[in-house]
Amino acid sequence: MTCQRCGKDKGKGLTRGMCASCYTTVRDRQLAYGSWEPKLAPVAAALEHAQALLDAGLTRVQMQRLSGVHKANINRLLSGTVEMMRPSTVDGIRAIPVPKTAAELIALAADQDFVSPLGASRRLQALVRAGWSIGALARELGVERYTASRIVNQRGVIRAFMHHAVVALFDRLQFERGPSADAVTYGKSKQWPLPFQWDEDDIDEPKGRPVPQSRRQTRRRPNALAVSA
Repeated sequence: MTCQRCGKDKGKGLTRGMCASCYTTVRDRQLAYGSWEPKLAPVAAALEHAQALLDAGLTRVQMQRLSGVHKANINRLLSGTVEMMRPSTVDGIRAIPVPKTAAELIALAADQDFVSPLGASRRLQALVRAGWSIGALARELGVERYTASRIVNQRGVIRAFMHHAVVALFDRLQFERGPSADAVTYGKSKQWPLPFQWDEDDIDEPKGRPVPQSRRQTRRRPNALAVSA
């Protein structure tokens, strides 16, 4: 086995993933700073929590970033081959909230993490239906038309920063009528809902559904331009 600190092959004589020499050095240093953790903690609860995080859609890389736990220790935990680990490892994993919704999962993502395109797609589709062409939306987002089209049609995952950019654009334009009659016609042909038919709590969720237009007229901003049904 290889020592995680010095990288040397030390056979099976490792303690906390370190050879005897490295372990003593780390222990003495942490004792001097008052941060030594002499006891190990059971991992059962942390393992169950980690599995719940994976089931909810978090990746191991995200777990590492959010917990501050080294990836090697996360892999050891998830391997199910250890029964005890440092309390800081157990506590770090258990401190990560398990996302219960798609919106919460996206909120835990870093800008470069990949997320589902569903919420962004629904928002852009609704704006197209309201008269904003895909080309116009691409210009507003600062991307190529092809990129905006991919998001509209849910072709592949997107980065979290792009999701946030689409949310900001939707929040800005959702009550305004776009200038393109062709976009309205296209959106109608696809049977895409208008922006005001989506609830904020539903638009990112796979099981979310738009509310029929006739029931959502009151959501429009006063004096906003009406969009033809």
